[in-house]
Amino acid sequence: MPNLRSPWLINGSAKDLDALLRPFYWATREPTIFVNPAESAQALYNDPALTERLGNALRRTLGSTNVVASEPVMGSEDFGVFGRTAGVPSEMLRVGAAEPGAFAKAKAAGTTVPGPHNAGFAPDREPTIRAGVAAFTLSVLELLGRPGGSL
Repeated sequence: MPNLRSPWLINGSAKDLDALLRPFYWATREPTIFVNPAESAQALYNDPALTERLGNALRRTLGSTNVVASEPVMGSEDFGVFGRTAGVPSEMLRVGAAEPGAFAKAKAAGTTVPGPHNAGFAPDREPTIRAGVAAFTLSVLELLGRPGGSL
């Protein structure tokens, strides 16, 4: 197996990489593909009452222009299993991570910016982390009965 961390490979050309990997292109047999129906992720379900409660709490503190509802999507995340397993309502918040200019440009072009699970995902780190921590903290305080951050 080639040393994929070698400086030669990092600095080499695509032609060099092709030559290096060519011996590995030809498998000795077709791959065996097995789909186990018992291994699947359940659809993520946000509890409507909890969604409304946390949305209101976040809008009170962060402002209504910073907290917006999104259209439902059919997606699966392992996060959804936690609430179902514990038998409690759950909510997965989506925190905008794109640099505002890039987001506006994509929106104007009718496209989207790359999101998580995409090699092009490039969050605007500092504001994204701050927004995520603020949203999480305010949500926890709301659920503890201390809305708006009162201690």
